[in-house]
Amino acid sequence: MECRLPLILDGGSCQVGVESTVVSIAGEQPVLLRPGYITKEQLEAALGEEVLLAPSITAQLKEGEVAASPGMKYKHYAPKANVTILQGSFEAFRAYVEGEKEKGVFCLCFEGEESALPVPCVTYGREGHPDEQAHDLFRALRELDERGARQVLPGAGRRGTGRIQPTASCSGISGDTGGRSMKTIAITGRSGCGKSRVTAILKEQGYHVADADLVARDVLADGSPCLPLLQERFGADIMDEEGHLRRRLLADRAFKTPEGTQALTDITHPAIVAELKRQGEVARAAGADLYFVDGAVIIGSLFEKECDQFVVVTTPLETSVARICARDGISPEMARRRLDAQVSEAELLAHADYEIRNDGTPEQLAERTLTVLAKLRGIE
Repeated sequence: MECRLPLILDGGSCQVGVESTVVSIAGEQPVLLRPGYITKEQLEAALGEEVLLAPSITAQLKEGEVAASPGMKYKHYAPKANVTILQGSFEAFRAYVEGEKEKGVFCLCFEGEESALPVPCVTYGREGHPDEQAHDLFRALRELDERGARQVLPGAGRRGTGRIQPTASCSGISGDTGGRSMKTIAITGRSGCGKSRVTAILKEQGYHVADADLVARDVLADGSPCLPLLQERFGADIMDEEGHLRRRLLADRAFKTPEGTQALTDITHPAIVAELKRQGEVARAAGADLYFVDGAVIIGSLFEKECDQFVVVTTPLETSVARICARDGISPEMARRRLDAQVSEAELLAHADYEIRNDGTPEQLAERTLTVLAKLRGIE
């Protein structure tokens, strides 16, 4: 490109012809112009900020409107039909289609599944063969056009399907479409409030709990694309001579001011959100009705919009300070500075659906946690 592009992310060679990803970084915020092999989540992890979607990705262009990227002119390869992508088991997929069959829908499915579905079907390869699926997808879309389809239900993401990017006017139904949907529950609170004790109780009840703090550590492992951005903001010396992150030095500088805390959040949270969403899909696939995420910084973060309900754990201030000092080996002054940089307890409670007060015995905490769990499950 003769140095005309400031950044190129190379996804490597591909044997099945997946589209290249096109993203604009000319404005104040990156905009994904064409989806492809490199995902939105990978871009956010590399760039350290949220990536917006161009309107041409999720909606059909109006007459005379021109897409910002080559390959996004729908007449080239997208169906004229509206497409609703379904995720869930095949049994749930079939049950949903059964309820829609009077509306003249078509299905996009794997070879061998068409005989079990009560509507006209077009196949695009065998299950478990993503190379076949990628090769057959656009042929299948053209066939749908030729057969006059106006509403298409592809069972994408059910059991390891190939990628179907949203190439037409498109919506999605996630989870087991034949049953109750999974809810994502945030377990949050200020540092040192005892969230880990609450989540330990939930794990004992068989629930998957993602640890956002642990994920935050993992996204700063050696080689992370976040590290150069952090060095630019907080100083090159946050990395030692061997290329390892000096985490305590970074924390001291980041938590020193609200602006520093926000900068740390802006750089790392896109990668954190991508991993938390991945773990949520694992819980969904396992049939969970509730998926819990434990994190001190959820309200006001990118992940807030992914949560259905919020449980806030509270405890007296001095108890939090003592726990932070014992856990991290820092002074009470630094512990209070960390707390001062976080969202206030009053603001957290303003967003809370439930509060668990951690100011008593372990037995009392367990009782309060199980009471809230029953309410989340709809069992009063």
